[in-house]
Amino acid sequence: MSRTFSIVMSFALLMLCGAVAGAEPDMQDGLWEITTKVDMPGMPVAMPPMKHTQCLTRKDYVPQKQEQGEECK
Repeated sequence: MSRTFSIVMSFALLMLCGAVAGAEPDMQDGLWEITTKVDMPGMPVAMPPMKHTQCLTRKDYVPQKQEQGEECK
């Protein structure tokens, strides 16, 4: 019985790993605006938020250096 249980659990684990590996981020391709704000307690003056626009796709969803002439839809 324990051998059957081990085989079933191994198969279930392999199926779960396959489902996670094939998952894509749930996002829309296009021009994204990313805003970051640094808040440090004790600073006498707050730093202003910094805005950055970047073309992101499901294939390339980590911001990279933007190339000249790159079109974003």
